[in-house]
Amino acid sequence: MAVGDTPANNDPKVEKLFRLISAIRTGMLVTQRSDGSLCSRPMATHTTDTDYHLWFLTDRDSVKVLEIAKNPNVNVSFADPDEQHYVSVSGKAAVVDDSAKLSELWNTFAKAWFTGGKDDSRLAMVRVEITDAEYWDAPSSAFVNLYRVSKALLTGKRPEDYGENETVSVSSE
Repeated sequence: MAVGDTPANNDPKVEKLFRLISAIRTGMLVTQRSDGSLCSRPMATHTTDTDYHLWFLTDRDSVKVLEIAKNPNVNVSFADPDEQHYVSVSGKAAVVDDSAKLSELWNTFAKAWFTGGKDDSRLAMVRVEITDAEYWDAPSSAFVNLYRVSKALLTGKRPEDYGENETVSVSSE
């Protein structure tokens, strides 16, 4: 399944989650360092698939691969402030060797990073199996947002109806 597609699911919240992720495309992958601190780095999301996984291509010798081996619990956050779309995903990460999946994910952008092509010895895939997620989808009009904030300041009340916020439980079963 290509970026932009969404998994077939009867839950509209899960379908919306994957539409938002596919539209944003780059996420901040958060892993835990050996000292317990957290580390975030931008990663291009190459695909979301019907098993509710996020896939990333990375350097096999990167620190994140070692961190995932020690603690597979990760977070991936996505943000599009212009559209007021935000997603936070929790899941289990694994480094996967699968030539068929790599062929599915391979594109020109990947070739720029891995000049040896799909056979580049540095190339590894990270799969994140999503366990749960949360998204925020607020009105994107700057005028609407300004109006709501101005009204709140004048009335002393928090902005009303500031968009959709949903918690989503995702399972590949």
